[in-house]
Amino acid sequence: MTDSQTPLDMNNLEMSEKNKPLLNAVIKHIRENVDPIADEFYRMGEGRADRWSYAPGQLELLETVKQKARDAGLWNFFLPNAETGEETEIQRWECRRPQYAGGPCAEGPRPDG
Repeated sequence: MTDSQTPLDMNNLEMSEKNKPLLNAVIKHIRENVDPIADEFYRMGEGRADRWSYAPGQLELLETVKQKARDAGLWNFFLPNAETGEETEIQRWECRRPQYAGGPCAEGPRPDG
């Protein structure tokens, strides 16, 4: 906790205005790409002998949706920038959570997110 942060600030888990467009993009992706295939995905998996395996066609269905997420910039958006190493806002948000105080997130200065 910095001098300018109060315990109330540290417990504020509201999403920043900067990240709300990302949330909206994820919601849109789920509604447009994931929800429409969910029934088919589960139907394909019915009756498998091994409940932990995938049925024919399930992985292909998943790969299609994963590629759409990648194309929309919604894949691994929580990882640091590969070129600059800069943290994402999501990583900084995660480090503000009280259970991480004093842990690996405590290393170095953190911008107020």
